[in-house]
Parts: sequence; C-alpha cells; structure tokens
Amino acid sequence: MNSVEPQPPSPSAGLQAVEPGAPPRPADKYDAPSLVGNQGQKRFHVMAKPSGSTCNLDCRYCFYLSKETLPNGPGAGRMSDEVLEKFIQQCIAGVTGPEVVFSWQGGEPTLVGLDFFRKVVALQKQYGVPFNTLTCVNRFNARKPLDVYRFLRREIDSTYLQFIPIVEYRGFEKTAPHTWNNDALPRDGDPEARPGHPHSIVTDWSVDPDDWGYFLCKVFDDWRGKDLGKVMVNHFETLVAQHLGLGSQLCIYSEFCGKGVAIEHDGGVYSCDHYVYPEYRLGNIRDQRLDTQVFSRTQVKFVYAKNETLPKYCRACPFLSDCWGECPKNRIIRTPDGEPGLNYLCAASRHFSRTPFPRWTALSRTCGSNPCNPENGCDLFNLTIRCPSLTQSDHATDRKHRKPTKHHTDETK
Repeated sequence: MNSVEPQPPSPSAGLQAVEPGAPPRPADKYDAPSLVGNQGQKRFHVMAKPSGSTCNLDCRYCFYLSKETLPNGPGAGRMSDEVLEKFIQQCIAGVTGPEVVFSWQGGEPTLVGLDFFRKVVALQKQYGVPFNTLTCVNRFNARKPLDVYRFLRREIDSTYLQFIPIVEYRGFEKTAPHTWNNDALPRDGDPEARPGHPHSIVTDWSVDPDDWGYFLCKVFDDWRGKDLGKVMVNHFETLVAQHLGLGSQLCIYSEFCGKGVAIEHDGGVYSCDHYVYPEYRLGNIRDQRLDTQVFSRTQVKFVYAKNETLPKYCRACPFLSDCWGECPKNRIIRTPDGEPGLNYLCAASRHFSRTPFPRWTALSRTCGSNPCNPENGCDLFNLTIRCPSLTQSDHATDRKHRKPTKHHTDETK
C-alpha cells in the first residue's frame, strides 16, 4: 500500500486503533497503513466508472453490464459534477507518490469505426504519444495465439501488449466472489472445471486453462525470437522483473493486491472493479475521503487476503512466487485433495512457468548483469530506454515448442 510495505505494529509499541462506535483495541497489521499515515508515500489507483455500467452494446461476456440490475448495487446513472470534483480533488490529495493516474471506463467509443482509430494511432506516433493494446483472450481466440499476436504487431504496430484471460464464474451477475458454496466447487481436472460442460463452473466464453497456457507459451516463443528488446508484453515483463527480485508489474501476480479500487458514478468506492458488489463496498467519497477508504482496515484485510487464503497446494508449489495464486476472483475450484481456493487458471500458470522457466532465468541473468538498473528503466520495463544487453542478446537458443493438439488451430507463419 505504501512504497515500502509497512511492518505490523509490535505489541510493545502500545499502539491503539480506534474505530467509530467501538472501544480502542491493540493495533495489528491491518491497521498499519492508516497508522503509518504520511510517514511514507501513498500510492493507489482508481478505476473510475463515470457512466456506471451504461453501454449501447449488449455483449454477453461483459462482466460489468449486470451491475445496473445488481441488488443493492450502484445501479444506472452518470457521475455528477459534485462527485467528479470530489473524486479528482481527493485522488490528487490522497496519492503522495510521484505520479497520479486517472483511468476511465464505460461507454463504447469503437462505434466511430476502426479507420478513426487508425488515424488516432498514426497521429499519436507522429507526435510521439505512446499507446498500448489490451486484448481479451477468451475460449475462442486463445486457440490462435500467433494470429492474435502477429495481428497486433504487424497490423496495429503495437509495442506494448496487454493480454487479459477472460474468466467469469457462472452466476457472476448476482454472486459476489467468495460467497459461493465451496463444497459445490469442482476439483482441478474435473470436467466441470472447464468451459463448455453443462455444469461448468464458468461461462461458455471463459478461456480454457490449457488454451491459456498454450497461448502464453506460443506468444512467448514468437516474442523472444523476434521482438525481445522491441516489444513489451505484460505477462513476460513482470516475470522477468520478479525473477530479478523486483515487484510484480501486475496485481494478479503480486503477493498482495488491493491498491486498485473502483469508484462508481454515485461516488461509491469498491475494493476492485471486479468486486463491485455490495459485500465489497468501502463507502462513498461524499461521506469519507478517498484515501481514508483505500487505507482502511477493511481494504487492508482485502489486501492481505490474497496471500492469507492460499491453499496448502499453492504454498507447496515451486512456482508460487511467479503467480501468488493469480487473481482472487478466479479462485473458484478446489485442489486435488479438495481444499477450496485454487485458481481456475492454475494449470495454465504451472505450464507457463514450467515450460519457459530456463528462459526466464537466462533473461533475468542477462538483465541483472547489465550496468543499467531495471528500476530506472530498460527496454523490458520502459520503451524510452533501449537496453543493449537485451537488444543484442542471442535469440537463436533452441526452443521446444508445444505441438498443437487437435483443438488448437495452426496459424499461418
């Protein structure tokens, strides 16, 4: 939550935590961020939803359209000038780190047509404005990783690629994460733990775990052979950083998460934009400062829960530090011995970590031995600085490609 993870207050410190309407009690680690206060830099990110879930499209796979009819949810509406002003003021005042980022979601800008955005990209390149592409990987396009990757590289000329696996719990429209019946969850490897089964735990459009692992490995091989030193891919960038001993670049692969909250059109603040449910509502900026909610005991417990709720199966995994259980909202299956809390994409994470593992080690060693400091910038971490160690490295190392199975479509070379 702070730039340096706060240490839990020791009992000898004698610190007391006070909550409205409750007597003072000894402070613990969940109180640390609010007690540390301004002693460290406060950094967090807010995903703003100025129009709520209102959209002129009706995509079945959208995880957010159902918020309009969610019982006790934010409903429909638009952010008022009052809420907008409070949000901007409180965000600027609450973030004391070197950068304040505003992110906006909602609406459907692509109705203006693809040619419009080709012009936008051309103008951005002309004036040196960088852009990135975010691609949702679902049950269908996951089987064509090279078609997807090469389209983004050759047709759009994207040099910063983000890939997000689509995983939606069947019934996500009304059911908040972790409120499901654990005893009814399938085990890893069960047919119900894949899309397409009549009783699948996920929607039909959710990505298959095996396909997601295949997608990452195929794209990694193509990226390493042709684009290393020129293109950033979020899943690759962060694993190299993590193998260098740096922090994760993605919340899903961090040991803790919770620095990215969501604000709805009515000023309601939620633990994450994937947790916009009444159970995860922190408050409203009309009633309480934004940074107070972000560093509240409730949100800090949400932060620690990513680690504290990991099953034993994960803690014994040799690749735990690569994924840390991935996104908590996707922990919708049970381990082989029946313990709940395993991530739906566990098989994909294991395959992706295991298959290119020697390459992660080699890339990390190459980058780590270079005089530049990745925290200050290199090509893997910042496109404005070219890392000679990476751009001149030997890409001819033998690579073992996973052979496509019958349900994986071969792409054109």
